[in-house]
Amino acid sequence: MKSLRSVFPVLSILFAFLLFTASCSENASKVISEEEAVELIQYSLQYNKGGLNFSTTYNFQEMEARMATPAYTCNVELGISDWLDFVSNSPHLITYYDIISNQKIICDDMDSPTSFWINTNLTGYYQSDRINSNDVVTANLAGTGFEESSEVYRMTGSFSRRGSQTFTFSENNRNITSELNINFSELHIKKGNYTITSGEGTITLTGTDNNGGTFALEGSIVFDGSGIGTIFFGDNDYRIYLN
Repeated sequence: MKSLRSVFPVLSILFAFLLFTASCSENASKVISEEEAVELIQYSLQYNKGGLNFSTTYNFQEMEARMATPAYTCNVELGISDWLDFVSNSPHLITYYDIISNQKIICDDMDSPTSFWINTNLTGYYQSDRINSNDVVTANLAGTGFEESSEVYRMTGSFSRRGSQTFTFSENNRNITSELNINFSELHIKKGNYTITSGEGTITLTGTDNNGGTFALEGSIVFDGSGIGTIFFGDNDYRIYLN
């Protein structure tokens, strides 16, 4: 039979370990709140910050201009180099991204367009009155909708954003690094104004702060067709604005 003298040190070590683990868990949960995550995701999707709304609008404008030329080439990958440069004083926003986009219009035997795919990468930064970000944006999308009877483009694909952010609205300008991944089951983009009219996707947001804390959130997003989306984290839902 073990003596109490030998058991107490073991219990002390175990108690200290549990306290340390609880402390680490508490610190990790404070790295980013759901509300802060929602604001970061909203900014990540907005047009004037190089978000998903920009990638879809930019590429459909390019494809439609290409198809309007007298002799555009089907089934050939087209590479585009460009940039996004945006400045606003109210609200404060400075945006600059280098753009590399590859797109392909796929046609049938009669050279009528039937489908497309898009791969777009943006590298740069935005500075706003609430979040500053240096990041890389990637959109991989494929779909259909060229028929005249369709009012929308229909697509599936993924969108990601990786980089470092400063929350300028928080105390001491808190810094994080993050990776956002969204996989879309189907998005509908209205022809003419390129508004996301409907669709849904799954969200994963992970990252760290400069103190070694980590965070990981999983949820979903639904687009309702009026420039507004809803993010769901568990039982909580948050409205975001895409424009």
